[in-house]
Amino acid sequence: MGSDAWVGVWRPHRPRGPIAAHYGGPGPKYKLPPNTGRYFPERAGNATYPSAPRHSIAPRNWGVQAEQQSPGPGAYTVPSLLGPRVIGKVSAPTYSIYGRRAAGSFFEDLSKTPGPCAYHVVSPGVYKSRAPQFTMLARTSLPQDNTQKPGPAAYNVDQ
Repeated sequence: MGSDAWVGVWRPHRPRGPIAAHYGGPGPKYKLPPNTGRYFPERAGNATYPSAPRHSIAPRNWGVQAEQQSPGPGAYTVPSLLGPRVIGKVSAPTYSIYGRRAAGSFFEDLSKTPGPCAYHVVSPGVYKSRAPQFTMLARTSLPQDNTQKPGPAAYNVDQ
């Protein structure tokens, strides 16, 4: 095999741009600023000095007068077309009699308000993480001897 036999599809080539392996130091980004004779801060432009923002996200409303703006569709109230107060129709007077409200008055029965026992206790599993309710382990019970053994009454002393 000669030196021109390549393994795989990769072939050596010149990189498209500078790579870090070609430099001995951290690179041109970290070089020292130029000397005082070649450094002119007044030529730097307005980007280096603090200033007010020059861009805004607000829409351009130049030339739009406030008097020309019409109200939106939610600004109109459509009159009712049913009932005794229809615009353009003559109607007889209507009366209604309502009783007093019991809620908030002196006649309210305060014994019907819910007490502390009327509220349900919320399970902690609703707002906290709970332990699992099942396991995959075998039960650890002691081995038992199920053979029949004679008790004290099984012996006959007379024989």
